[in-house]
Formats: sequence, structure tokens, C-alpha cells
Amino acid sequence: MSKTYFIVVMAILAVFSINGCSNKVKTAEADKETEEYTAEENTKMAPAPVLSDDIYSFQLKLNGKVYQFPMKYTEFAANGWVYDGDESEHLDSGYIAGTRVFAKEELEVYADIINFDINAKPRSECYIAGISVDNYQLDKAGASAGTAKGIKIGKSTAAEIRAAYGTPGYENTDDSGFTSIEYHIGMYQSIKFSIDSESKKLSKIQIQNYAEPEDFIPGEVSAEVPEAVGRYEAPDAVSNEFADFTVNYSGALYRLPAPVSVFEANGWKIVEGSSDMQAAVMVG
Repeated sequence: MSKTYFIVVMAILAVFSINGCSNKVKTAEADKETEEYTAEENTKMAPAPVLSDDIYSFQLKLNGKVYQFPMKYTEFAANGWVYDGDESEHLDSGYIAGTRVFAKEELEVYADIINFDINAKPRSECYIAGISVDNYQLDKAGASAGTAKGIKIGKSTAAEIRAAYGTPGYENTDDSGFTSIEYHIGMYQSIKFSIDSESKKLSKIQIQNYAEPEDFIPGEVSAEVPEAVGRYEAPDAVSNEFADFTVNYSGALYRLPAPVSVFEANGWKIVEGSSDMQAAVMVG
């Protein structure tokens, strides 16, 4: 190989090497830009709630963090709250596990867990639909809590609450001077303020919003037979004890409550009525 040919070959290799390094740098920069863009988009998709002036937003500002109810159990837990119980335990459809203890470091609150789905779900897959916090727990943990328009536990008075939110739907002062002030817009949609009889300051906030979220998507009906249904046994005879809840319907014996499938097996069919109630009629 001549000296001139060798130099030309080395020059070509050097050009490819430079282009290769340049491409790697560009690729790394592009990946970084993509990661930053993705992170920014994710942040936009899940913005942190901002404390509203509307009391019926069902929000609580707790230690600087705004929580809006109902909220997913997973989102609540992601903020550091730990359930004092078995979060894998199933909750039946439409059921509520009320006043359950959650702790975050030194602070404890009571929360309501609700299952909006049509199937039984582990509590960790349900929603937090209510919360209760008081000045005792806050003082012990050195924490703070409040609602819309600057209402705060340990600072606000009954007069300030009325000035902020208007005439309450319910207000009562008992013989000891303890005052309850409640605002509500529907069944199980309320915010209750408790005023201490001695300090005359707000001592407790209870928020409850059991309305199904607009973006909630129910799961498909499960074909799995519930454990309670599998355990059911029809009685051999109608008991003389009223508390045994045994009955005879059209010649068939039942122990109430009995699975719908047992009634269907005996010729009953569910007929939907015009109301929220269901009626069962005999066929054949």
C-alpha cells in the first residue's frame, strides 16, 4: 500500500468517526428533549389542585397540600398517607368503610373509603370520599388545616365561617356551648365545622362527598362467584326461630339473605320497574 493511499483511507475513517460521534451527541440531546417534554406533558395532565373559593369543591388544605374529594385511594397514598388496616381487603360494590385511620408521619386523620365500582374491589383500588381532621391531631403533629376563603382550624370563628360561606344549612349549639355548622348540597355531600365551646374557634372539619366522579369508568361485570354465594345453603325446613330468617316462597325454602341465582333457579325473574327499585315476579 502506497503512503498516499494510506493517508486517504485514514482521512475517510476520520470523517466517519466524527459523523458517528456527532450523531450520538444529537441522539442523546434528542432523548433528553423528549424526556423533558414528556415530563412537562405529564405534569400538565395531572395538575395539583388549587384551593377554590367554592366550599362545594369539597377541598381541604392540609399542611400546604390541597386535597379534593372524592379522590383515588392511590393518589391519597402517593402523598404519604398510610392506611392503618389491610388495604388488600375487598370492599363490596357501593359500600363505604367509614372513619378509617390514615397516618402521615406524626399526623393522623380519619377517612372514608368508598367503592364506586360494580364489582368488589381491594380498598387500595377504591376512593377516599371523606375526611375528618381536628385540632388535637394537628397540634400534636405541628400541622395546619383549612378550607376555602381562609377558614382555618384553631383560628376561625363561627361568625367568620358564616361570613365566608353564608347561612348554613344546619347549625346547632348544645348545652355545653359546642357548636356544629353544616353546609350541604345533597345526600352525603357536606362540610361540617365544629366550634370549641371554650376557645370559640374552629376545632374540627369533616368533609363528605360520596358523589361518583364524572370521569369514573366502571369495570365490567365480574363472572367470579362471590364467596358468600358459594357458602349459601338452603334450609331443610322453616325454622320456628324468627331470627333464623327462613321462609317458604311458592314451595321453595330460602334463608335470607339468599343469592339472586337461587331465586332464578326456582323460576324467578328480575323485572326492572320504573323506579330505582327492582321487582321480582314468578314466571311459568
